[in-house]
Amino acid sequence: MNVRSWFSLSRMKCSSRWNWFAPLRDAEFDVLGPAGSVADAFDLIKTERPDAAVLDVRLGTERVPVAAELKTLGVPYVIASASHPSELASEPVLSDVANLGKPTDLDRLVRVMQAFCR
Repeated sequence: MNVRSWFSLSRMKCSSRWNWFAPLRDAEFDVLGPAGSVADAFDLIKTERPDAAVLDVRLGTERVPVAAELKTLGVPYVIASASHPSELASEPVLSDVANLGKPTDLDRLVRVMQAFCR
């Protein structure tokens, strides 16, 4: 499977961040990132457009610019967030996107990303 996925994991601890990468790499994804800021995320998107993405909805104090850009580009994405559903629903660019939650079921994450890339 020659697919690229891009990750914004700014609020994850390093140890859990690497736990996300291993199952995706095992499933033959090329992992771009992580991006710790909106600027870093935009740099990644400009360098190599992802086929799909999983986002932590907060990058610093900003919530939606990366999701909005991915939506504009037609890149499918899911959220991995501990945010309350009502908080996510208040943002149109996040309201209709699946939230895998935290802690994230890594097998489910791989299945979702594989479905995006078929």
